[in-house]
Amino acid sequence: MRVLVSFIVCIGFLYSNSFKDIFSYKANFVQSIVNPSGSEVLYKGSLYIKKPSYIKWIYNSPVEKIVYIKNDKVTILEPELEQVILTTLDKEIDILNLLKKSKKISKNQYEAKYNNTLYNITIIDDKLTKISYEDELENSITINFDTIEQNIKLPDYIFLCDIPYEYDIIRK
Repeated sequence: MRVLVSFIVCIGFLYSNSFKDIFSYKANFVQSIVNPSGSEVLYKGSLYIKKPSYIKWIYNSPVEKIVYIKNDKVTILEPELEQVILTTLDKEIDILNLLKKSKKISKNQYEAKYNNTLYNITIIDDKLTKISYEDELENSITINFDTIEQNIKLPDYIFLCDIPYEYDIIRK
């Protein structure tokens, strides 16, 4: 859940004042997590965002997982485990306020701080291309985005989660 909140904090950057004209975002991503001993795990997938409050992360490898977010409601579909996790985000997360206060540190670099974590955000040609940070377990996390499309029509049905009836439902 901690990593999920980090994703949401960073993706909220799209909704900050600097990018207020963006109403949708679609990209592929590669997420690298390097632990303190140097072991790396790579996750690959795609991301869809649509204003006012829809986010969908699709993880294709190394395991399949789909994360749906609408407002503070989160649904995590895990096909390999035949389960779905339903949860809500912490109410104290004020993503928009945090990101409005993010600081430009160079031409394409911004910094945002949340819960003692410093997020480095790279924006090239008004597009979010990279997020990096170190979590509280001292893992170095980098998310690179490519094949980026902004302000395209994304139908609402993309953000609907169809839970198979045979899946176990876990509420957190």
